[in-house]
Amino acid sequence: MSTGDDGLARGDEHLWREYTEAELADDGLANDASSDDKVTGKTSASGDQFPLSDERLAHVVRLVAKGFSRCLQIRLAKHGISFGHWTYLRVLWEQDGITQRDLSVRLGLMEPTVHTALTKMLKAGLIRREHKDGNKKKNYIYLSETGRSLRAELEPLAVEVNEVASEGLPDTLVDQLRSALIHMYENLSVDEANAVKQGLSMPSTRHLGESK
Repeated sequence: MSTGDDGLARGDEHLWREYTEAELADDGLANDASSDDKVTGKTSASGDQFPLSDERLAHVVRLVAKGFSRCLQIRLAKHGISFGHWTYLRVLWEQDGITQRDLSVRLGLMEPTVHTALTKMLKAGLIRREHKDGNKKKNYIYLSETGRSLRAELEPLAVEVNEVASEGLPDTLVDQLRSALIHMYENLSVDEANAVKQGLSMPSTRHLGESK
């Protein structure tokens, strides 16, 4: 069974795009619950005494996604890498020398969000920026030697988290789960595309709830 460095099937990277821009920029997904926010099969993340088997699928999927990111962040922290920077590194390990705009498209994030994260990664010595053909408007992003060498150390950590999550599950069930999740993702993508055609779009979380 061929999987990517995060345990998803190769080519299924967009399944991670449910993370909001703010969460990826601020590492919020890995840290949006405190260390005291324990989740068990009998208690939901909100503290309500409802079995997870009674929860809506969307809530369970989010809990699993949060668990993946938190367990990976714990391991990444030993190497001084944040979960947010990991999401950029895993794309650049597959192909660097791409523009900032290309990177934002692949991650499903706005360019200002990507620019902020890349500036931090530049200061950390993980990447370098270059201009080509005298075009100063386009930034091409390359891994530094440090950033490139981290792949051998960090990818096994993601594989380990995937193995922890799927422990006790037969490969056939994991394959079925992956297929079901991809199918649901495609359904939701169609729904979002239809909304866009109707003139609707995903609002900025920074402006929701503000008084008009």
